[in-house]
Amino acid sequence: MKTVQCLFIGLFLSTISTLSAQEADSTKTTPVQITFAYPIASNGPESKNISNNISFNILYGVNGGVSGFELGSLVNVINGNVEGCQIAGITNVVDGPVMGVQFGGIANVITDSLFGLQIAGIANIVPKSTTGGQFAGIHNLTNGPFIGAQFSGISNVVNGTVIGAQLAGIHNLATDSVTGVQVSGIYNQSLKTIRGAQIGLVNSSHVLHGFQLGLINVADSSTGVSIGLINIVKNGYHAVEFSSNEVMLANVTLKSGTDQFYNIYTVGFQPNTTQTFGFGFGFGSKFKLAKRMSISADLTVSHINELDNFDWKMNLLNRADLTLDFHVNKNIALLIGPSFNAHVSELGYENTGGFTTDIAVNPFYTESHNGYQLQMWVGAKGGVRISF
Repeated sequence: MKTVQCLFIGLFLSTISTLSAQEADSTKTTPVQITFAYPIASNGPESKNISNNISFNILYGVNGGVSGFELGSLVNVINGNVEGCQIAGITNVVDGPVMGVQFGGIANVITDSLFGLQIAGIANIVPKSTTGGQFAGIHNLTNGPFIGAQFSGISNVVNGTVIGAQLAGIHNLATDSVTGVQVSGIYNQSLKTIRGAQIGLVNSSHVLHGFQLGLINVADSSTGVSIGLINIVKNGYHAVEFSSNEVMLANVTLKSGTDQFYNIYTVGFQPNTTQTFGFGFGFGSKFKLAKRMSISADLTVSHINELDNFDWKMNLLNRADLTLDFHVNKNIALLIGPSFNAHVSELGYENTGGFTTDIAVNPFYTESHNGYQLQMWVGAKGGVRISF
């Protein structure tokens, strides 16, 4: 079926080529050629200078061009243009541009631009621009602007701009801007601007106008959103807060990201008979109200330890803080505001030494079910924030 489709595409493009282009005087064209192993061919040693509408290479063929369809069990070599479809058991090599489709068992390599599709078991190589698609088991490379989609098992590299999609098992790289999406199992990188999305374990862009989702997200500047465990925006929002609330007397919080979306890393301490402490993670947004006033909305979840020895049993404080921020100067702000708390604890504590959680402050709702307890209450937060 693949061969029939390629033959149809090749004949169609051959007809277009014949009607729209006049062949060079130095290049002859034959309807059909057959090569066993160059120069043992129907066109003889001169086949390297002759273009063909239909070409069959039993082992290894060298021809001047293809304006239709070419099939080779091992290697197809073209010293000119390809307009149509090539299928090779090992490799297609074209010393010129390709407009059409290439199927290579191992690789497709051309020396000019691609307008169409490359599918290879290992690698596709285009030294200039690509408009279309590259599918490879290991690696795709375009040394020029790319419009379309790249799919590979290992990596995709575009030394230029990308408009479209890069999807790789390990790594995507664009040395210029990306308008579209990069998705990889490990690392996505755009050396200039990304307008779209990066999804991977690690995402990196010079300027982000879009969305990053990963374990680590890095950008020099951003007007978009980065969601991950660690978000680093060089010219973004970075702050340390020292605060107190009804659960923890002393809290230190690090915020990093952008005003629109930042990560929160927090630790807190409450001195009492058991030396209660907690640590957590969350995210938030900051909205400017006036020259010296803003609002911060934070959501965090913290593990609370109320025992003399550290314990990982369920004891989670889920907290929503809404603070009004008064900016003393560019770097220092005073903050105060209400909070909503939902505390989930494991009642099994009570059966292992008489422990009873006591961090809730005047809860308005308490419910126990299947060994767990949920308590809700309204609290407050106040402190100082230092931005840098």
